[in-house]
Amino acid sequence: METSHVMLFRPQKDRKFYIILKSCSLKKSCSTMNYLSCKSILQLRAMQKQWMIGSVRTLFTKSFLGIEDYEVRRSTQLPFDPKAMEIETKAGKMARFMKYWVHVMKRDECVEKFSEIQTNLQLIHSDEKQMKAFNFGTVVMRMFHYHDLPNQALKIFNNEQIPLMFDKLESKFVLLDLLFNHKMYEDVLHIIKINHEKQEKVQKGMSPQLNCLALAACYKLNTEEHLKYGLQFWNKLPKEKQLFQSGTFLSMLAINLGQPNIALEILESNIQQHFVQVFVRLIALADCGYFVEAAQLIEGSKRDFPKITIYDSVVERIEKSLEKYPASEEKTNFSKLLDTIPIYKQNNYSIDELLCLPINRNRGLTPEHYSPNYIGYKKDKLRNSSE
Repeated sequence: METSHVMLFRPQKDRKFYIILKSCSLKKSCSTMNYLSCKSILQLRAMQKQWMIGSVRTLFTKSFLGIEDYEVRRSTQLPFDPKAMEIETKAGKMARFMKYWVHVMKRDECVEKFSEIQTNLQLIHSDEKQMKAFNFGTVVMRMFHYHDLPNQALKIFNNEQIPLMFDKLESKFVLLDLLFNHKMYEDVLHIIKINHEKQEKVQKGMSPQLNCLALAACYKLNTEEHLKYGLQFWNKLPKEKQLFQSGTFLSMLAINLGQPNIALEILESNIQQHFVQVFVRLIALADCGYFVEAAQLIEGSKRDFPKITIYDSVVERIEKSLEKYPASEEKTNFSKLLDTIPIYKQNNYSIDELLCLPINRNRGLTPEHYSPNYIGYKKDKLRNSSE
């Protein structure tokens, strides 16, 4: 029986992957079986993150954003075949080429050939058939997110000649996460406000993911104006359908601006429970001087989670609040009970870092301790929620 051997390697100066097929006697240059076998091997290696390129920290995990799927496609992209374009229309040829190009372009090419990218997308946008056949907007945004190019992503999103190219939720979601990562919070809010107005006109609700990004941006901007806007925004939302991070962002904003009572009201309306919420609630209760309630929260948390730990940053923030109040039995009891919770030593997260732990869809929309090259790969499209 004739056997074929596959050797995979990557040159140091080039991120493209090469496949060399060696065979004792190959009658066909590359059979269908060889192609599928090679592709499976590449996908498996990519999923194991042996060849993944590191990226900046994000508010949502790469899996949630679809970046991991995009990375896998880059690693398994075969050379472009011009013959496949022979029977296509002009727009069809461009669409086929762009599907290939967005998965092989390097970062410097995205910058240098940005105007060419826009021109190509304009041609595709003019053909309704091609627009329906493939979601170019989301893939293009993932490419810019992958290469960490927020200015180019925002500019192409605002291109008035291709208004429908980035109209889908997934496109906006990826773009807004990228802008958030680069502290472009006003741009995040501007896009979400426009999207919210459009949704209200057609009597549709906002996506929980976009709502979370809006309130995260308000938290980062940290002004009375943005607290007011955030509260108005929050009051319009069905609380049971929101990510719990939305409530914690708004609650911490209220605490930072000296309004812990408002923070407690927000947390009461946010029915989900998570350790970050417990920490924020403890800070708010201590800030209000509600030491009996704070002690009850600790006791309840210890019953539910016997191995519960706490971060130095949270303890320091609570102790700062305690300084505002005179000595009392309730305050002393709470302080002693707080000391019984072990300090988590493996990571010294600040409160801001705890709030911004990346949100992962595959774990019930809860944050987790996460490296940029998250191993739990799963191809999972973001549902376009209309709640």
